[in-house]
Amino acid sequence: MITQSKADADNGITGLPTIPVPTESTTQFPSIIEQLVNFRDPHFKIDDITNQCLWIDVETSGSLIQANPRFPRTFVHSNNFIDHILPQSLRRVCHELEQVPDALGKFAFQMNSQVKQVKRVDGSQLYRDGDLETHLRQVYLRLFPSLSFHSDLEDALLKMNPKIAQRQWKTTTQRFVDNEYSRLIFRDDCLNTPVNRAIIELRSEKTAPSVVFKAIVRAARTGAVKVDENGRAIVTRRVFRKILGVKKVDSVQRLLTHMWCQMLHNRVRVALITSHESTLVMYIDNGRIEVSDIIRLNGATIASPCRALQPLCFAICSAEQDTIILPSQLLSDAATKTEVESMSVNWACYPKGNLPPAPGQSSNSAIPWWYGTYQNYIGREAPTRTLSFSSLLTARSSPSSHTHWDFPLCSVQDEASVQQLGPPSLFVCLSTEYTFEKVREEEYWHSLLRARRWPALFHGPVSLTVLQADTLPLLRHDDANRKASRRKNGLNIKAKTFIPGKHVRDRPVVFQPQVVNLENVVSVGAVWDVFRLTPANVSFPFPFPLVGKVITIECFEKEIDPESDYDDWRRGGLSQDQVRQKVKHEYRTLMDIGRHNPPIAPQILGLWGSLQREYQVWMLIMEDAGESVEGKMSDGDAAEVFTLYDRLHSLGYLHGDVARRHIRRHGESMSEPSAIRLIDFDRALLRSEMSDEEWTEATKAEIELVKDMIRHG
Repeated sequence: MITQSKADADNGITGLPTIPVPTESTTQFPSIIEQLVNFRDPHFKIDDITNQCLWIDVETSGSLIQANPRFPRTFVHSNNFIDHILPQSLRRVCHELEQVPDALGKFAFQMNSQVKQVKRVDGSQLYRDGDLETHLRQVYLRLFPSLSFHSDLEDALLKMNPKIAQRQWKTTTQRFVDNEYSRLIFRDDCLNTPVNRAIIELRSEKTAPSVVFKAIVRAARTGAVKVDENGRAIVTRRVFRKILGVKKVDSVQRLLTHMWCQMLHNRVRVALITSHESTLVMYIDNGRIEVSDIIRLNGATIASPCRALQPLCFAICSAEQDTIILPSQLLSDAATKTEVESMSVNWACYPKGNLPPAPGQSSNSAIPWWYGTYQNYIGREAPTRTLSFSSLLTARSSPSSHTHWDFPLCSVQDEASVQQLGPPSLFVCLSTEYTFEKVREEEYWHSLLRARRWPALFHGPVSLTVLQADTLPLLRHDDANRKASRRKNGLNIKAKTFIPGKHVRDRPVVFQPQVVNLENVVSVGAVWDVFRLTPANVSFPFPFPLVGKVITIECFEKEIDPESDYDDWRRGGLSQDQVRQKVKHEYRTLMDIGRHNPPIAPQILGLWGSLQREYQVWMLIMEDAGESVEGKMSDGDAAEVFTLYDRLHSLGYLHGDVARRHIRRHGESMSEPSAIRLIDFDRALLRSEMSDEEWTEATKAEIELVKDMIRHG
């Protein structure tokens, strides 16, 4: 290190160096690298930060492996980037800059501005990781752009790289309901196609302590950290896992998984994860992700200038393009595949307890066949149960004629396992348009963002005779699947193959669920997000066009605080208990109305439930009611709407939310009044809940609203 001047020594109270401010009498300045190395880092207070990057917020899945098979999946330890590649580039840049007259003084002038900024922020309290982003940008990322204030220095940089002026750091913020994450992206901001070059992931020392950074480096040194088929970084050596302990292994795998998928999503070769106190640099080279030693505060030397944040960030900003550009052969342009063509359509349930009876047999003592653990089945046995929507309708109309469907008989109250809802008869996939960026958009937060373990098996349809309480039950895993769900996403695990001669209780129950794709959004309401559904190419066709109404319970507040500000990331005005009550009420209403002909509302197939990353997801599947009836209604259409409301009232229901958007024309006949249906019954009211006088007044009021709606559209 360079010996401190007296000015530096006099500033020992703060520990921050004072670089001489250039004046006419000042002729000597340290070299640029010396000025970078001598920069003293600030310290921050972090006691109040509590948010962490939870597994549920890590944007990874097995589909990333399918879409990008050439992207590196092995972590190794190497300092080649920070001790050789980047310092060589930095020295070349500094040498070129120093050819400019008075370059050292001009650089010192800009460096002194950063030192003043350090004095202002040193000792600041950080309340969230986003505060760390603000200080990093002010202290470390402004130096390189500030050189453009001196035209001769800027000309020297442009001579080395004509596109260097287009480089800038951009802050992005991601929300996952309660949790917010800030990220800095270094990009070439071209006019048409901005290209990302590097990212900085921010985790305060409180949420990513230095012991976790140390454990990451130790794990990378073993060369045994690999990304598995589910897109998760796994420490593969059991002995080393035991040495680290369960909590550290989880933290290491979670952060490395997060870094891997962010490097892939952002298509970058260089990634930093920093708590400011500690920093790791990850660099893709030779088909591997190299993890550096921990970079500490004030750790740079002349020999190793990139082992501190200020010279490291300056070196990345000024690096030659070939140094930081991601080799194109590491990425595939193929779209992420979320359909199930890459998987078997058959599933296996490995039962627990008594072996269930064969189709057509009955046994009062047998546990339902779907109680067990599930795996995608790759074997020779044909499915003994085909759980299509068409067979469901057949089983309802003539239960004795279809033996593949078995419905649970035991009732549930406040809590239920997913198995108690019914068989795993529905496999839901997202269409390829729902990338990670897409599901962050406003229309998809509440149904797709929080519970992102797609594709997923759903259980149901839930029988109303099973739901004894006034609300939907709280969902939980049964004991057989709890450990498996915590261990990993089991959807891409190859199932065991049945071997003849083994004990009969080892024989799996092979079944084929209905496979559906979630397509475009039809509407976004106070409770549900509604998607059009299509059958997967490999699955059973639908009996008629369908939509799926999706809800994630945890997107609602547990308790409503009227004084709190409205949060866009949560549904306003309803608690989780109220939502579960509304869904149960709407489901019961639709099932009751659906028993009558001619139809008033679209036909209901049923309600399915699932646990995704411990979050409760429900899907109500029903007939597609078609498009809304727009414009002035014909006399025939108006008469049909009045008839529907009259018939609804005669059944003892008020719709409760009269609006033109709730009137749809069903099917392909867009001119037939008989094709009109009413939708959205989440606010429906029962006659049994009112006195005779109240019911009479309420029905009159609703008919008046209908008249007004028809009259004014």
